[in-house]
Amino acid sequence: MVGLILAIFALYLHTLDKQSLVFEEGLSVVFSNRTVPQLMHTLVYEDLHPPLHYLLLHFWMSLAGNGERAVRMPSAMAALLMVPLAWAIVMEVWGQGKDEPRSGARALTALGAAALVGASPFVAYHAQETRMYSLVAALSLAAVWAFLRATRTGGRSWWLAFSCLLAASLYTQYLAFFVVPAILLYALLLDRESLRTTALCTLLAGLLYLPWIVPAYLQLKRLFRWPDYWVTTRIDPSLFLYTISDTLLPSYTMRWQVLVAALGALLLIRFALRSRFRLSRTQRRGLLIVLVFAMQLALTFVTVSLAPKFVARYTIVAAAPFYIFVALALYAVLGARSLAGRALFGVLVVIAVLVSLRSTVAVLAGRHDPRDDTRGVAAYLTENARANDALLLVENAPYAFQYYYGGAAPWHGLHVGQGFAGAADVLNSILRTQPRRVWLVLWHQEFADPTDMIVTELVRVGREVNIGRQFFGYQLRAFDIYDYETPIVALPQPKNVLNADFWPGIRLLGFDHLTPETGQLHYALYWEAQKALHRNYSLALSWQDQEGNEYLHQDQALSTHYFLPPVWPLNTPIRGRVDVVLPADLPPLTYRVYLRVLDPESQRDVDLVDASGIPLGQALLLEELFLPKSMVEKAPVEVPNLLHVDMANDLQLLGFGLDRSEYYPGDDLRLVVWWHRPDISSAGQVQGTPDRDQSVTFRLLDGGNSVIWEVERPIVPGYPSAEWQSGEVNRIIYRLTIPSDLTAGDYSLQASMGERWGLLAVLHIVAREHRYDVPLMQHSLNVQFEEGITLLGYDLGAPTVQVCETMTITLHWQATDPITTSYK
Repeated sequence: MVGLILAIFALYLHTLDKQSLVFEEGLSVVFSNRTVPQLMHTLVYEDLHPPLHYLLLHFWMSLAGNGERAVRMPSAMAALLMVPLAWAIVMEVWGQGKDEPRSGARALTALGAAALVGASPFVAYHAQETRMYSLVAALSLAAVWAFLRATRTGGRSWWLAFSCLLAASLYTQYLAFFVVPAILLYALLLDRESLRTTALCTLLAGLLYLPWIVPAYLQLKRLFRWPDYWVTTRIDPSLFLYTISDTLLPSYTMRWQVLVAALGALLLIRFALRSRFRLSRTQRRGLLIVLVFAMQLALTFVTVSLAPKFVARYTIVAAAPFYIFVALALYAVLGARSLAGRALFGVLVVIAVLVSLRSTVAVLAGRHDPRDDTRGVAAYLTENARANDALLLVENAPYAFQYYYGGAAPWHGLHVGQGFAGAADVLNSILRTQPRRVWLVLWHQEFADPTDMIVTELVRVGREVNIGRQFFGYQLRAFDIYDYETPIVALPQPKNVLNADFWPGIRLLGFDHLTPETGQLHYALYWEAQKALHRNYSLALSWQDQEGNEYLHQDQALSTHYFLPPVWPLNTPIRGRVDVVLPADLPPLTYRVYLRVLDPESQRDVDLVDASGIPLGQALLLEELFLPKSMVEKAPVEVPNLLHVDMANDLQLLGFGLDRSEYYPGDDLRLVVWWHRPDISSAGQVQGTPDRDQSVTFRLLDGGNSVIWEVERPIVPGYPSAEWQSGEVNRIIYRLTIPSDLTAGDYSLQASMGERWGLLAVLHIVAREHRYDVPLMQHSLNVQFEEGITLLGYDLGAPTVQVCETMTITLHWQATDPITTSYK
């Protein structure tokens, strides 16, 4: 046992300072560095945890200093303490009764439980974290051990130790409260003799906790007034269970232990049924471990369902009881009283420990579940940020950052949330100092700045610089500021006012163009919820040419993917920024920009409505916008079907794209062609003149290479190829209509310019089935349109339809004369 403890201690110590302190650790260090009165005031009015961890760290740092190894050592020692405690609990569960196994079997099982706890990556992770989680787990485990010993011996000193340890765990972390119902339930159902003493000692622990009742109330009151979670969030039970299993069982091999534990539980239930629930004292005491584990998980889930913020560390008190239960269940299943059973037990535990250690080493080395690289980002800014720059930390969580940062640039912390006015004041105060560059350090942006206000406003007054470095857990961005005069406004009025209403109460107030940059286009959209919204609506932006061909498309949340419409405050402008990448092959055209709002449940676009709620369509025309070639990004172009066919001295057909290769007569064919102008210096004399658009002819050839159809189109309307720059690539969409009288078969699709041509693809034309009988229909109309088109009638998918439901209408048409044009 001593060797096991020393080995685990060496493992913890070896990597104690390998990874950076994270925010919560920096908070522990900064808070604990204060005087005790200042520390207590800080905890009550700024923190959400009891004081014991901070007080112990305060006195420890006064002796050991505040280096990374020093501040993490108390957590490592607390985690290490769980190893002998696991051994002691197994020994105490069996006690000295006549029905207990021999001392060798007890020691082997206890050693197995201790090894599983020591090899746990979950326990090891928090052993290297300057927080209270290792301490609360150790104190809770010690309280369970003292309780078991007190119920066996009846000694007053052990009952007093139980009360003190239980109170100490409550002074460390609030989630230790969940041990109390497990112990009371055990005494009520399985050990009635100890019920009175258990209740009195639990009451004594409560009396010891009385001095912290008022501060705890103030902390919780502040939490529910200003929650650090989204109130509309819901915890998915399946995700909760998956997180727990992935945390406690980091490998498939260890997950076999769950099967073993389940078999042990089934054996226990079977024995209980056969013995009419007359469990031995050892079996009843073993069930206490199961109750501690189960109650911790169950009550944690209830808590995070009411206050929906969950991370796996909230269940750390359940970790050691779980591994102890696994060891006890293994013993029960294998019948480890025999020599063969003990050997098999030992082999399985060794395999589980070795597999677990593999995950533990990866966790300690930072290869799995690495910590935020605060050390790295602070070192980078210390070296690269100038004195006339400004650092903006969003979230306002500077504790770990200031532990490492030693640069000359001043830093500012900012939490936006929905406090847009305060955020605008901070940004304006920074801009008044006229910083050369604002370095933006984003951490947990989904909560700190849910509408992405800071980035949007920095894009408005500056230009983003690509720094080419990122650090795990952080997003580092830099903006060179050029506009110090334009004030940041909390709720700006859009320059392009629209006041467009979408059902069921979403208003687009308008939009702004933010500073364009090469390769990107930025929009700031301003939304408003006219009434409470209950769905996570999103938007789709489409850039189309004058013929309706879509060259760009972007789907995204209305604001951000972490600030969804159900949490929007009513009648308050909400920012949403759209960053559009302009690909290098985008042709210089005038585009119509359309916006749609998508309902995720019905998977359809919601209606754009007028003031009376009457639908006006689903697409809103934002603007018509000319995008010059100078705005596109400078990046290689990806072409699906490369050809490299020289069509003229100054023009090359680079490649093409088709949606499919099988069509019906009369179908529209969407053909995408990439045109390339080679280097003029190597292309010789330029063919074509700037005042005339070159054109391309598309044609279909049958099996005998006879041209049966052709159509001529300008390459880029209004942009002669002689004006193209050397190396320029343009992606052009052509919409061609396949002749309606084309017979079935295979046809070659070619593109030609003069005498030069290139084969694009072979199209397979399928004969279209024609129907001449008039089917039965629900509603007859016989409405005559021009060119021999008759609407015979229609069918409705359902006689009634609810709001937001899809309504299906089937129209029946008939052609009384030959039709030469395709209509919509």
